[in-house]
Amino acid sequence: MTMNRIATALSLIGAAFIIYVGISYVLAPETTASGFGLPEWPHGDAGAFLNLKGIRDITSGIVILALLAARQRFAWPSPCWSPRSPHSAT
Repeated sequence: MTMNRIATALSLIGAAFIIYVGISYVLAPETTASGFGLPEWPHGDAGAFLNLKGIRDITSGIVILALLAARQRFAWPSPCWSPRSPHSAT
């Protein structure tokens, strides 16, 4: 098995896992909240936080799948993180 196939398989597993986590936050936030470290369901505006977290996780998984489908094996999360960027942290 080549290194490329191993990386692809691990990326698929990671994308599937983060999509699963996101779906669980969207469909059953009450049961998932305790696994996130919240002692009880948040009240008021804080209740939307878990739905937003779920949507963010689903989107992250879809982005990983889109990069794999485009055969993009090397992608920086943002132009600001590029080593050639004048704003990089290095």
